[in-house]
Amino acid sequence: MEAETSSLGSYFDEILEESSTAVAGPSEQEIPPGALIQLESYLSEAPLGRKNNPFHYWRDNQARLPTLAATAAKFLCAPCTSVESERLFSAVSLIIDEHRSRLTPEHVEMITFVKKNLPIMLRLQPGQTVEIEGSVEMEQ
Repeated sequence: MEAETSSLGSYFDEILEESSTAVAGPSEQEIPPGALIQLESYLSEAPLGRKNNPFHYWRDNQARLPTLAATAAKFLCAPCTSVESERLFSAVSLIIDEHRSRLTPEHVEMITFVKKNLPIMLRLQPGQTVEIEGSVEMEQ
């Protein structure tokens, strides 16, 4: 079990090292002034049902949440290339190899999630918090 822990720890350290060389996210000065208010308003709403179309939601709320609607339009559309999916497959292929044959699919999914999202989480400004799974907060 100790080998698994040290291996996971070294993998985490590797992700942290990669993210420290990554380009920093937008500073607070680059965030439009109304964007935080729009975000708070959006997050206070009840979630859409699974059968509701998010495109219809953003079309109907574009006037009320213009910055978020523009961002949603950017990220809800299908990418025109397969580059991002290829990067994901490449990241997974680095995780799964013959020396890690005991990894379960759930653990591979968790490691991949951390690998792809930890750099984003580390871009938080000091004092900012992010809610994870509705109850836990991560503070930078």
